[in-house]
Amino acid sequence: MPTSSSSDLELPDLPETPDTTGAYPRLTDDQIMLLSRYGERKSLTKGTKHPGEAYVLLGNAEQQLGNDDAAAAAYQKAATYPNTKKMAESWLHNMKIGSKPAAKKE
Repeated sequence: MPTSSSSDLELPDLPETPDTTGAYPRLTDDQIMLLSRYGERKSLTKGTKHPGEAYVLLGNAEQQLGNDDAAAAAYQKAATYPNTKKMAESWLHNMKIGSKPAAKKE
């Protein structure tokens, strides 16, 4: 069976499912651009019982998205917490040798 990357796939132009209840608000391209320039992130650890683990998960997500600098920063933050220090350092090492977190199988 031939394999292809997602960029090789030709997907039909499907209409977006309407959000009739407003449960999933969508931002316009202009709003996203404005937020990327002037928005700020909220604290990841505020109210979190396991902040080190939150940073490891953030690092994994950023790495899966190809944001290696952001992933490394998250892993470095995770390494400052005793319960995730070894795990974070392991992920930083894996990044240096080119390993990525496994994608979740559905």
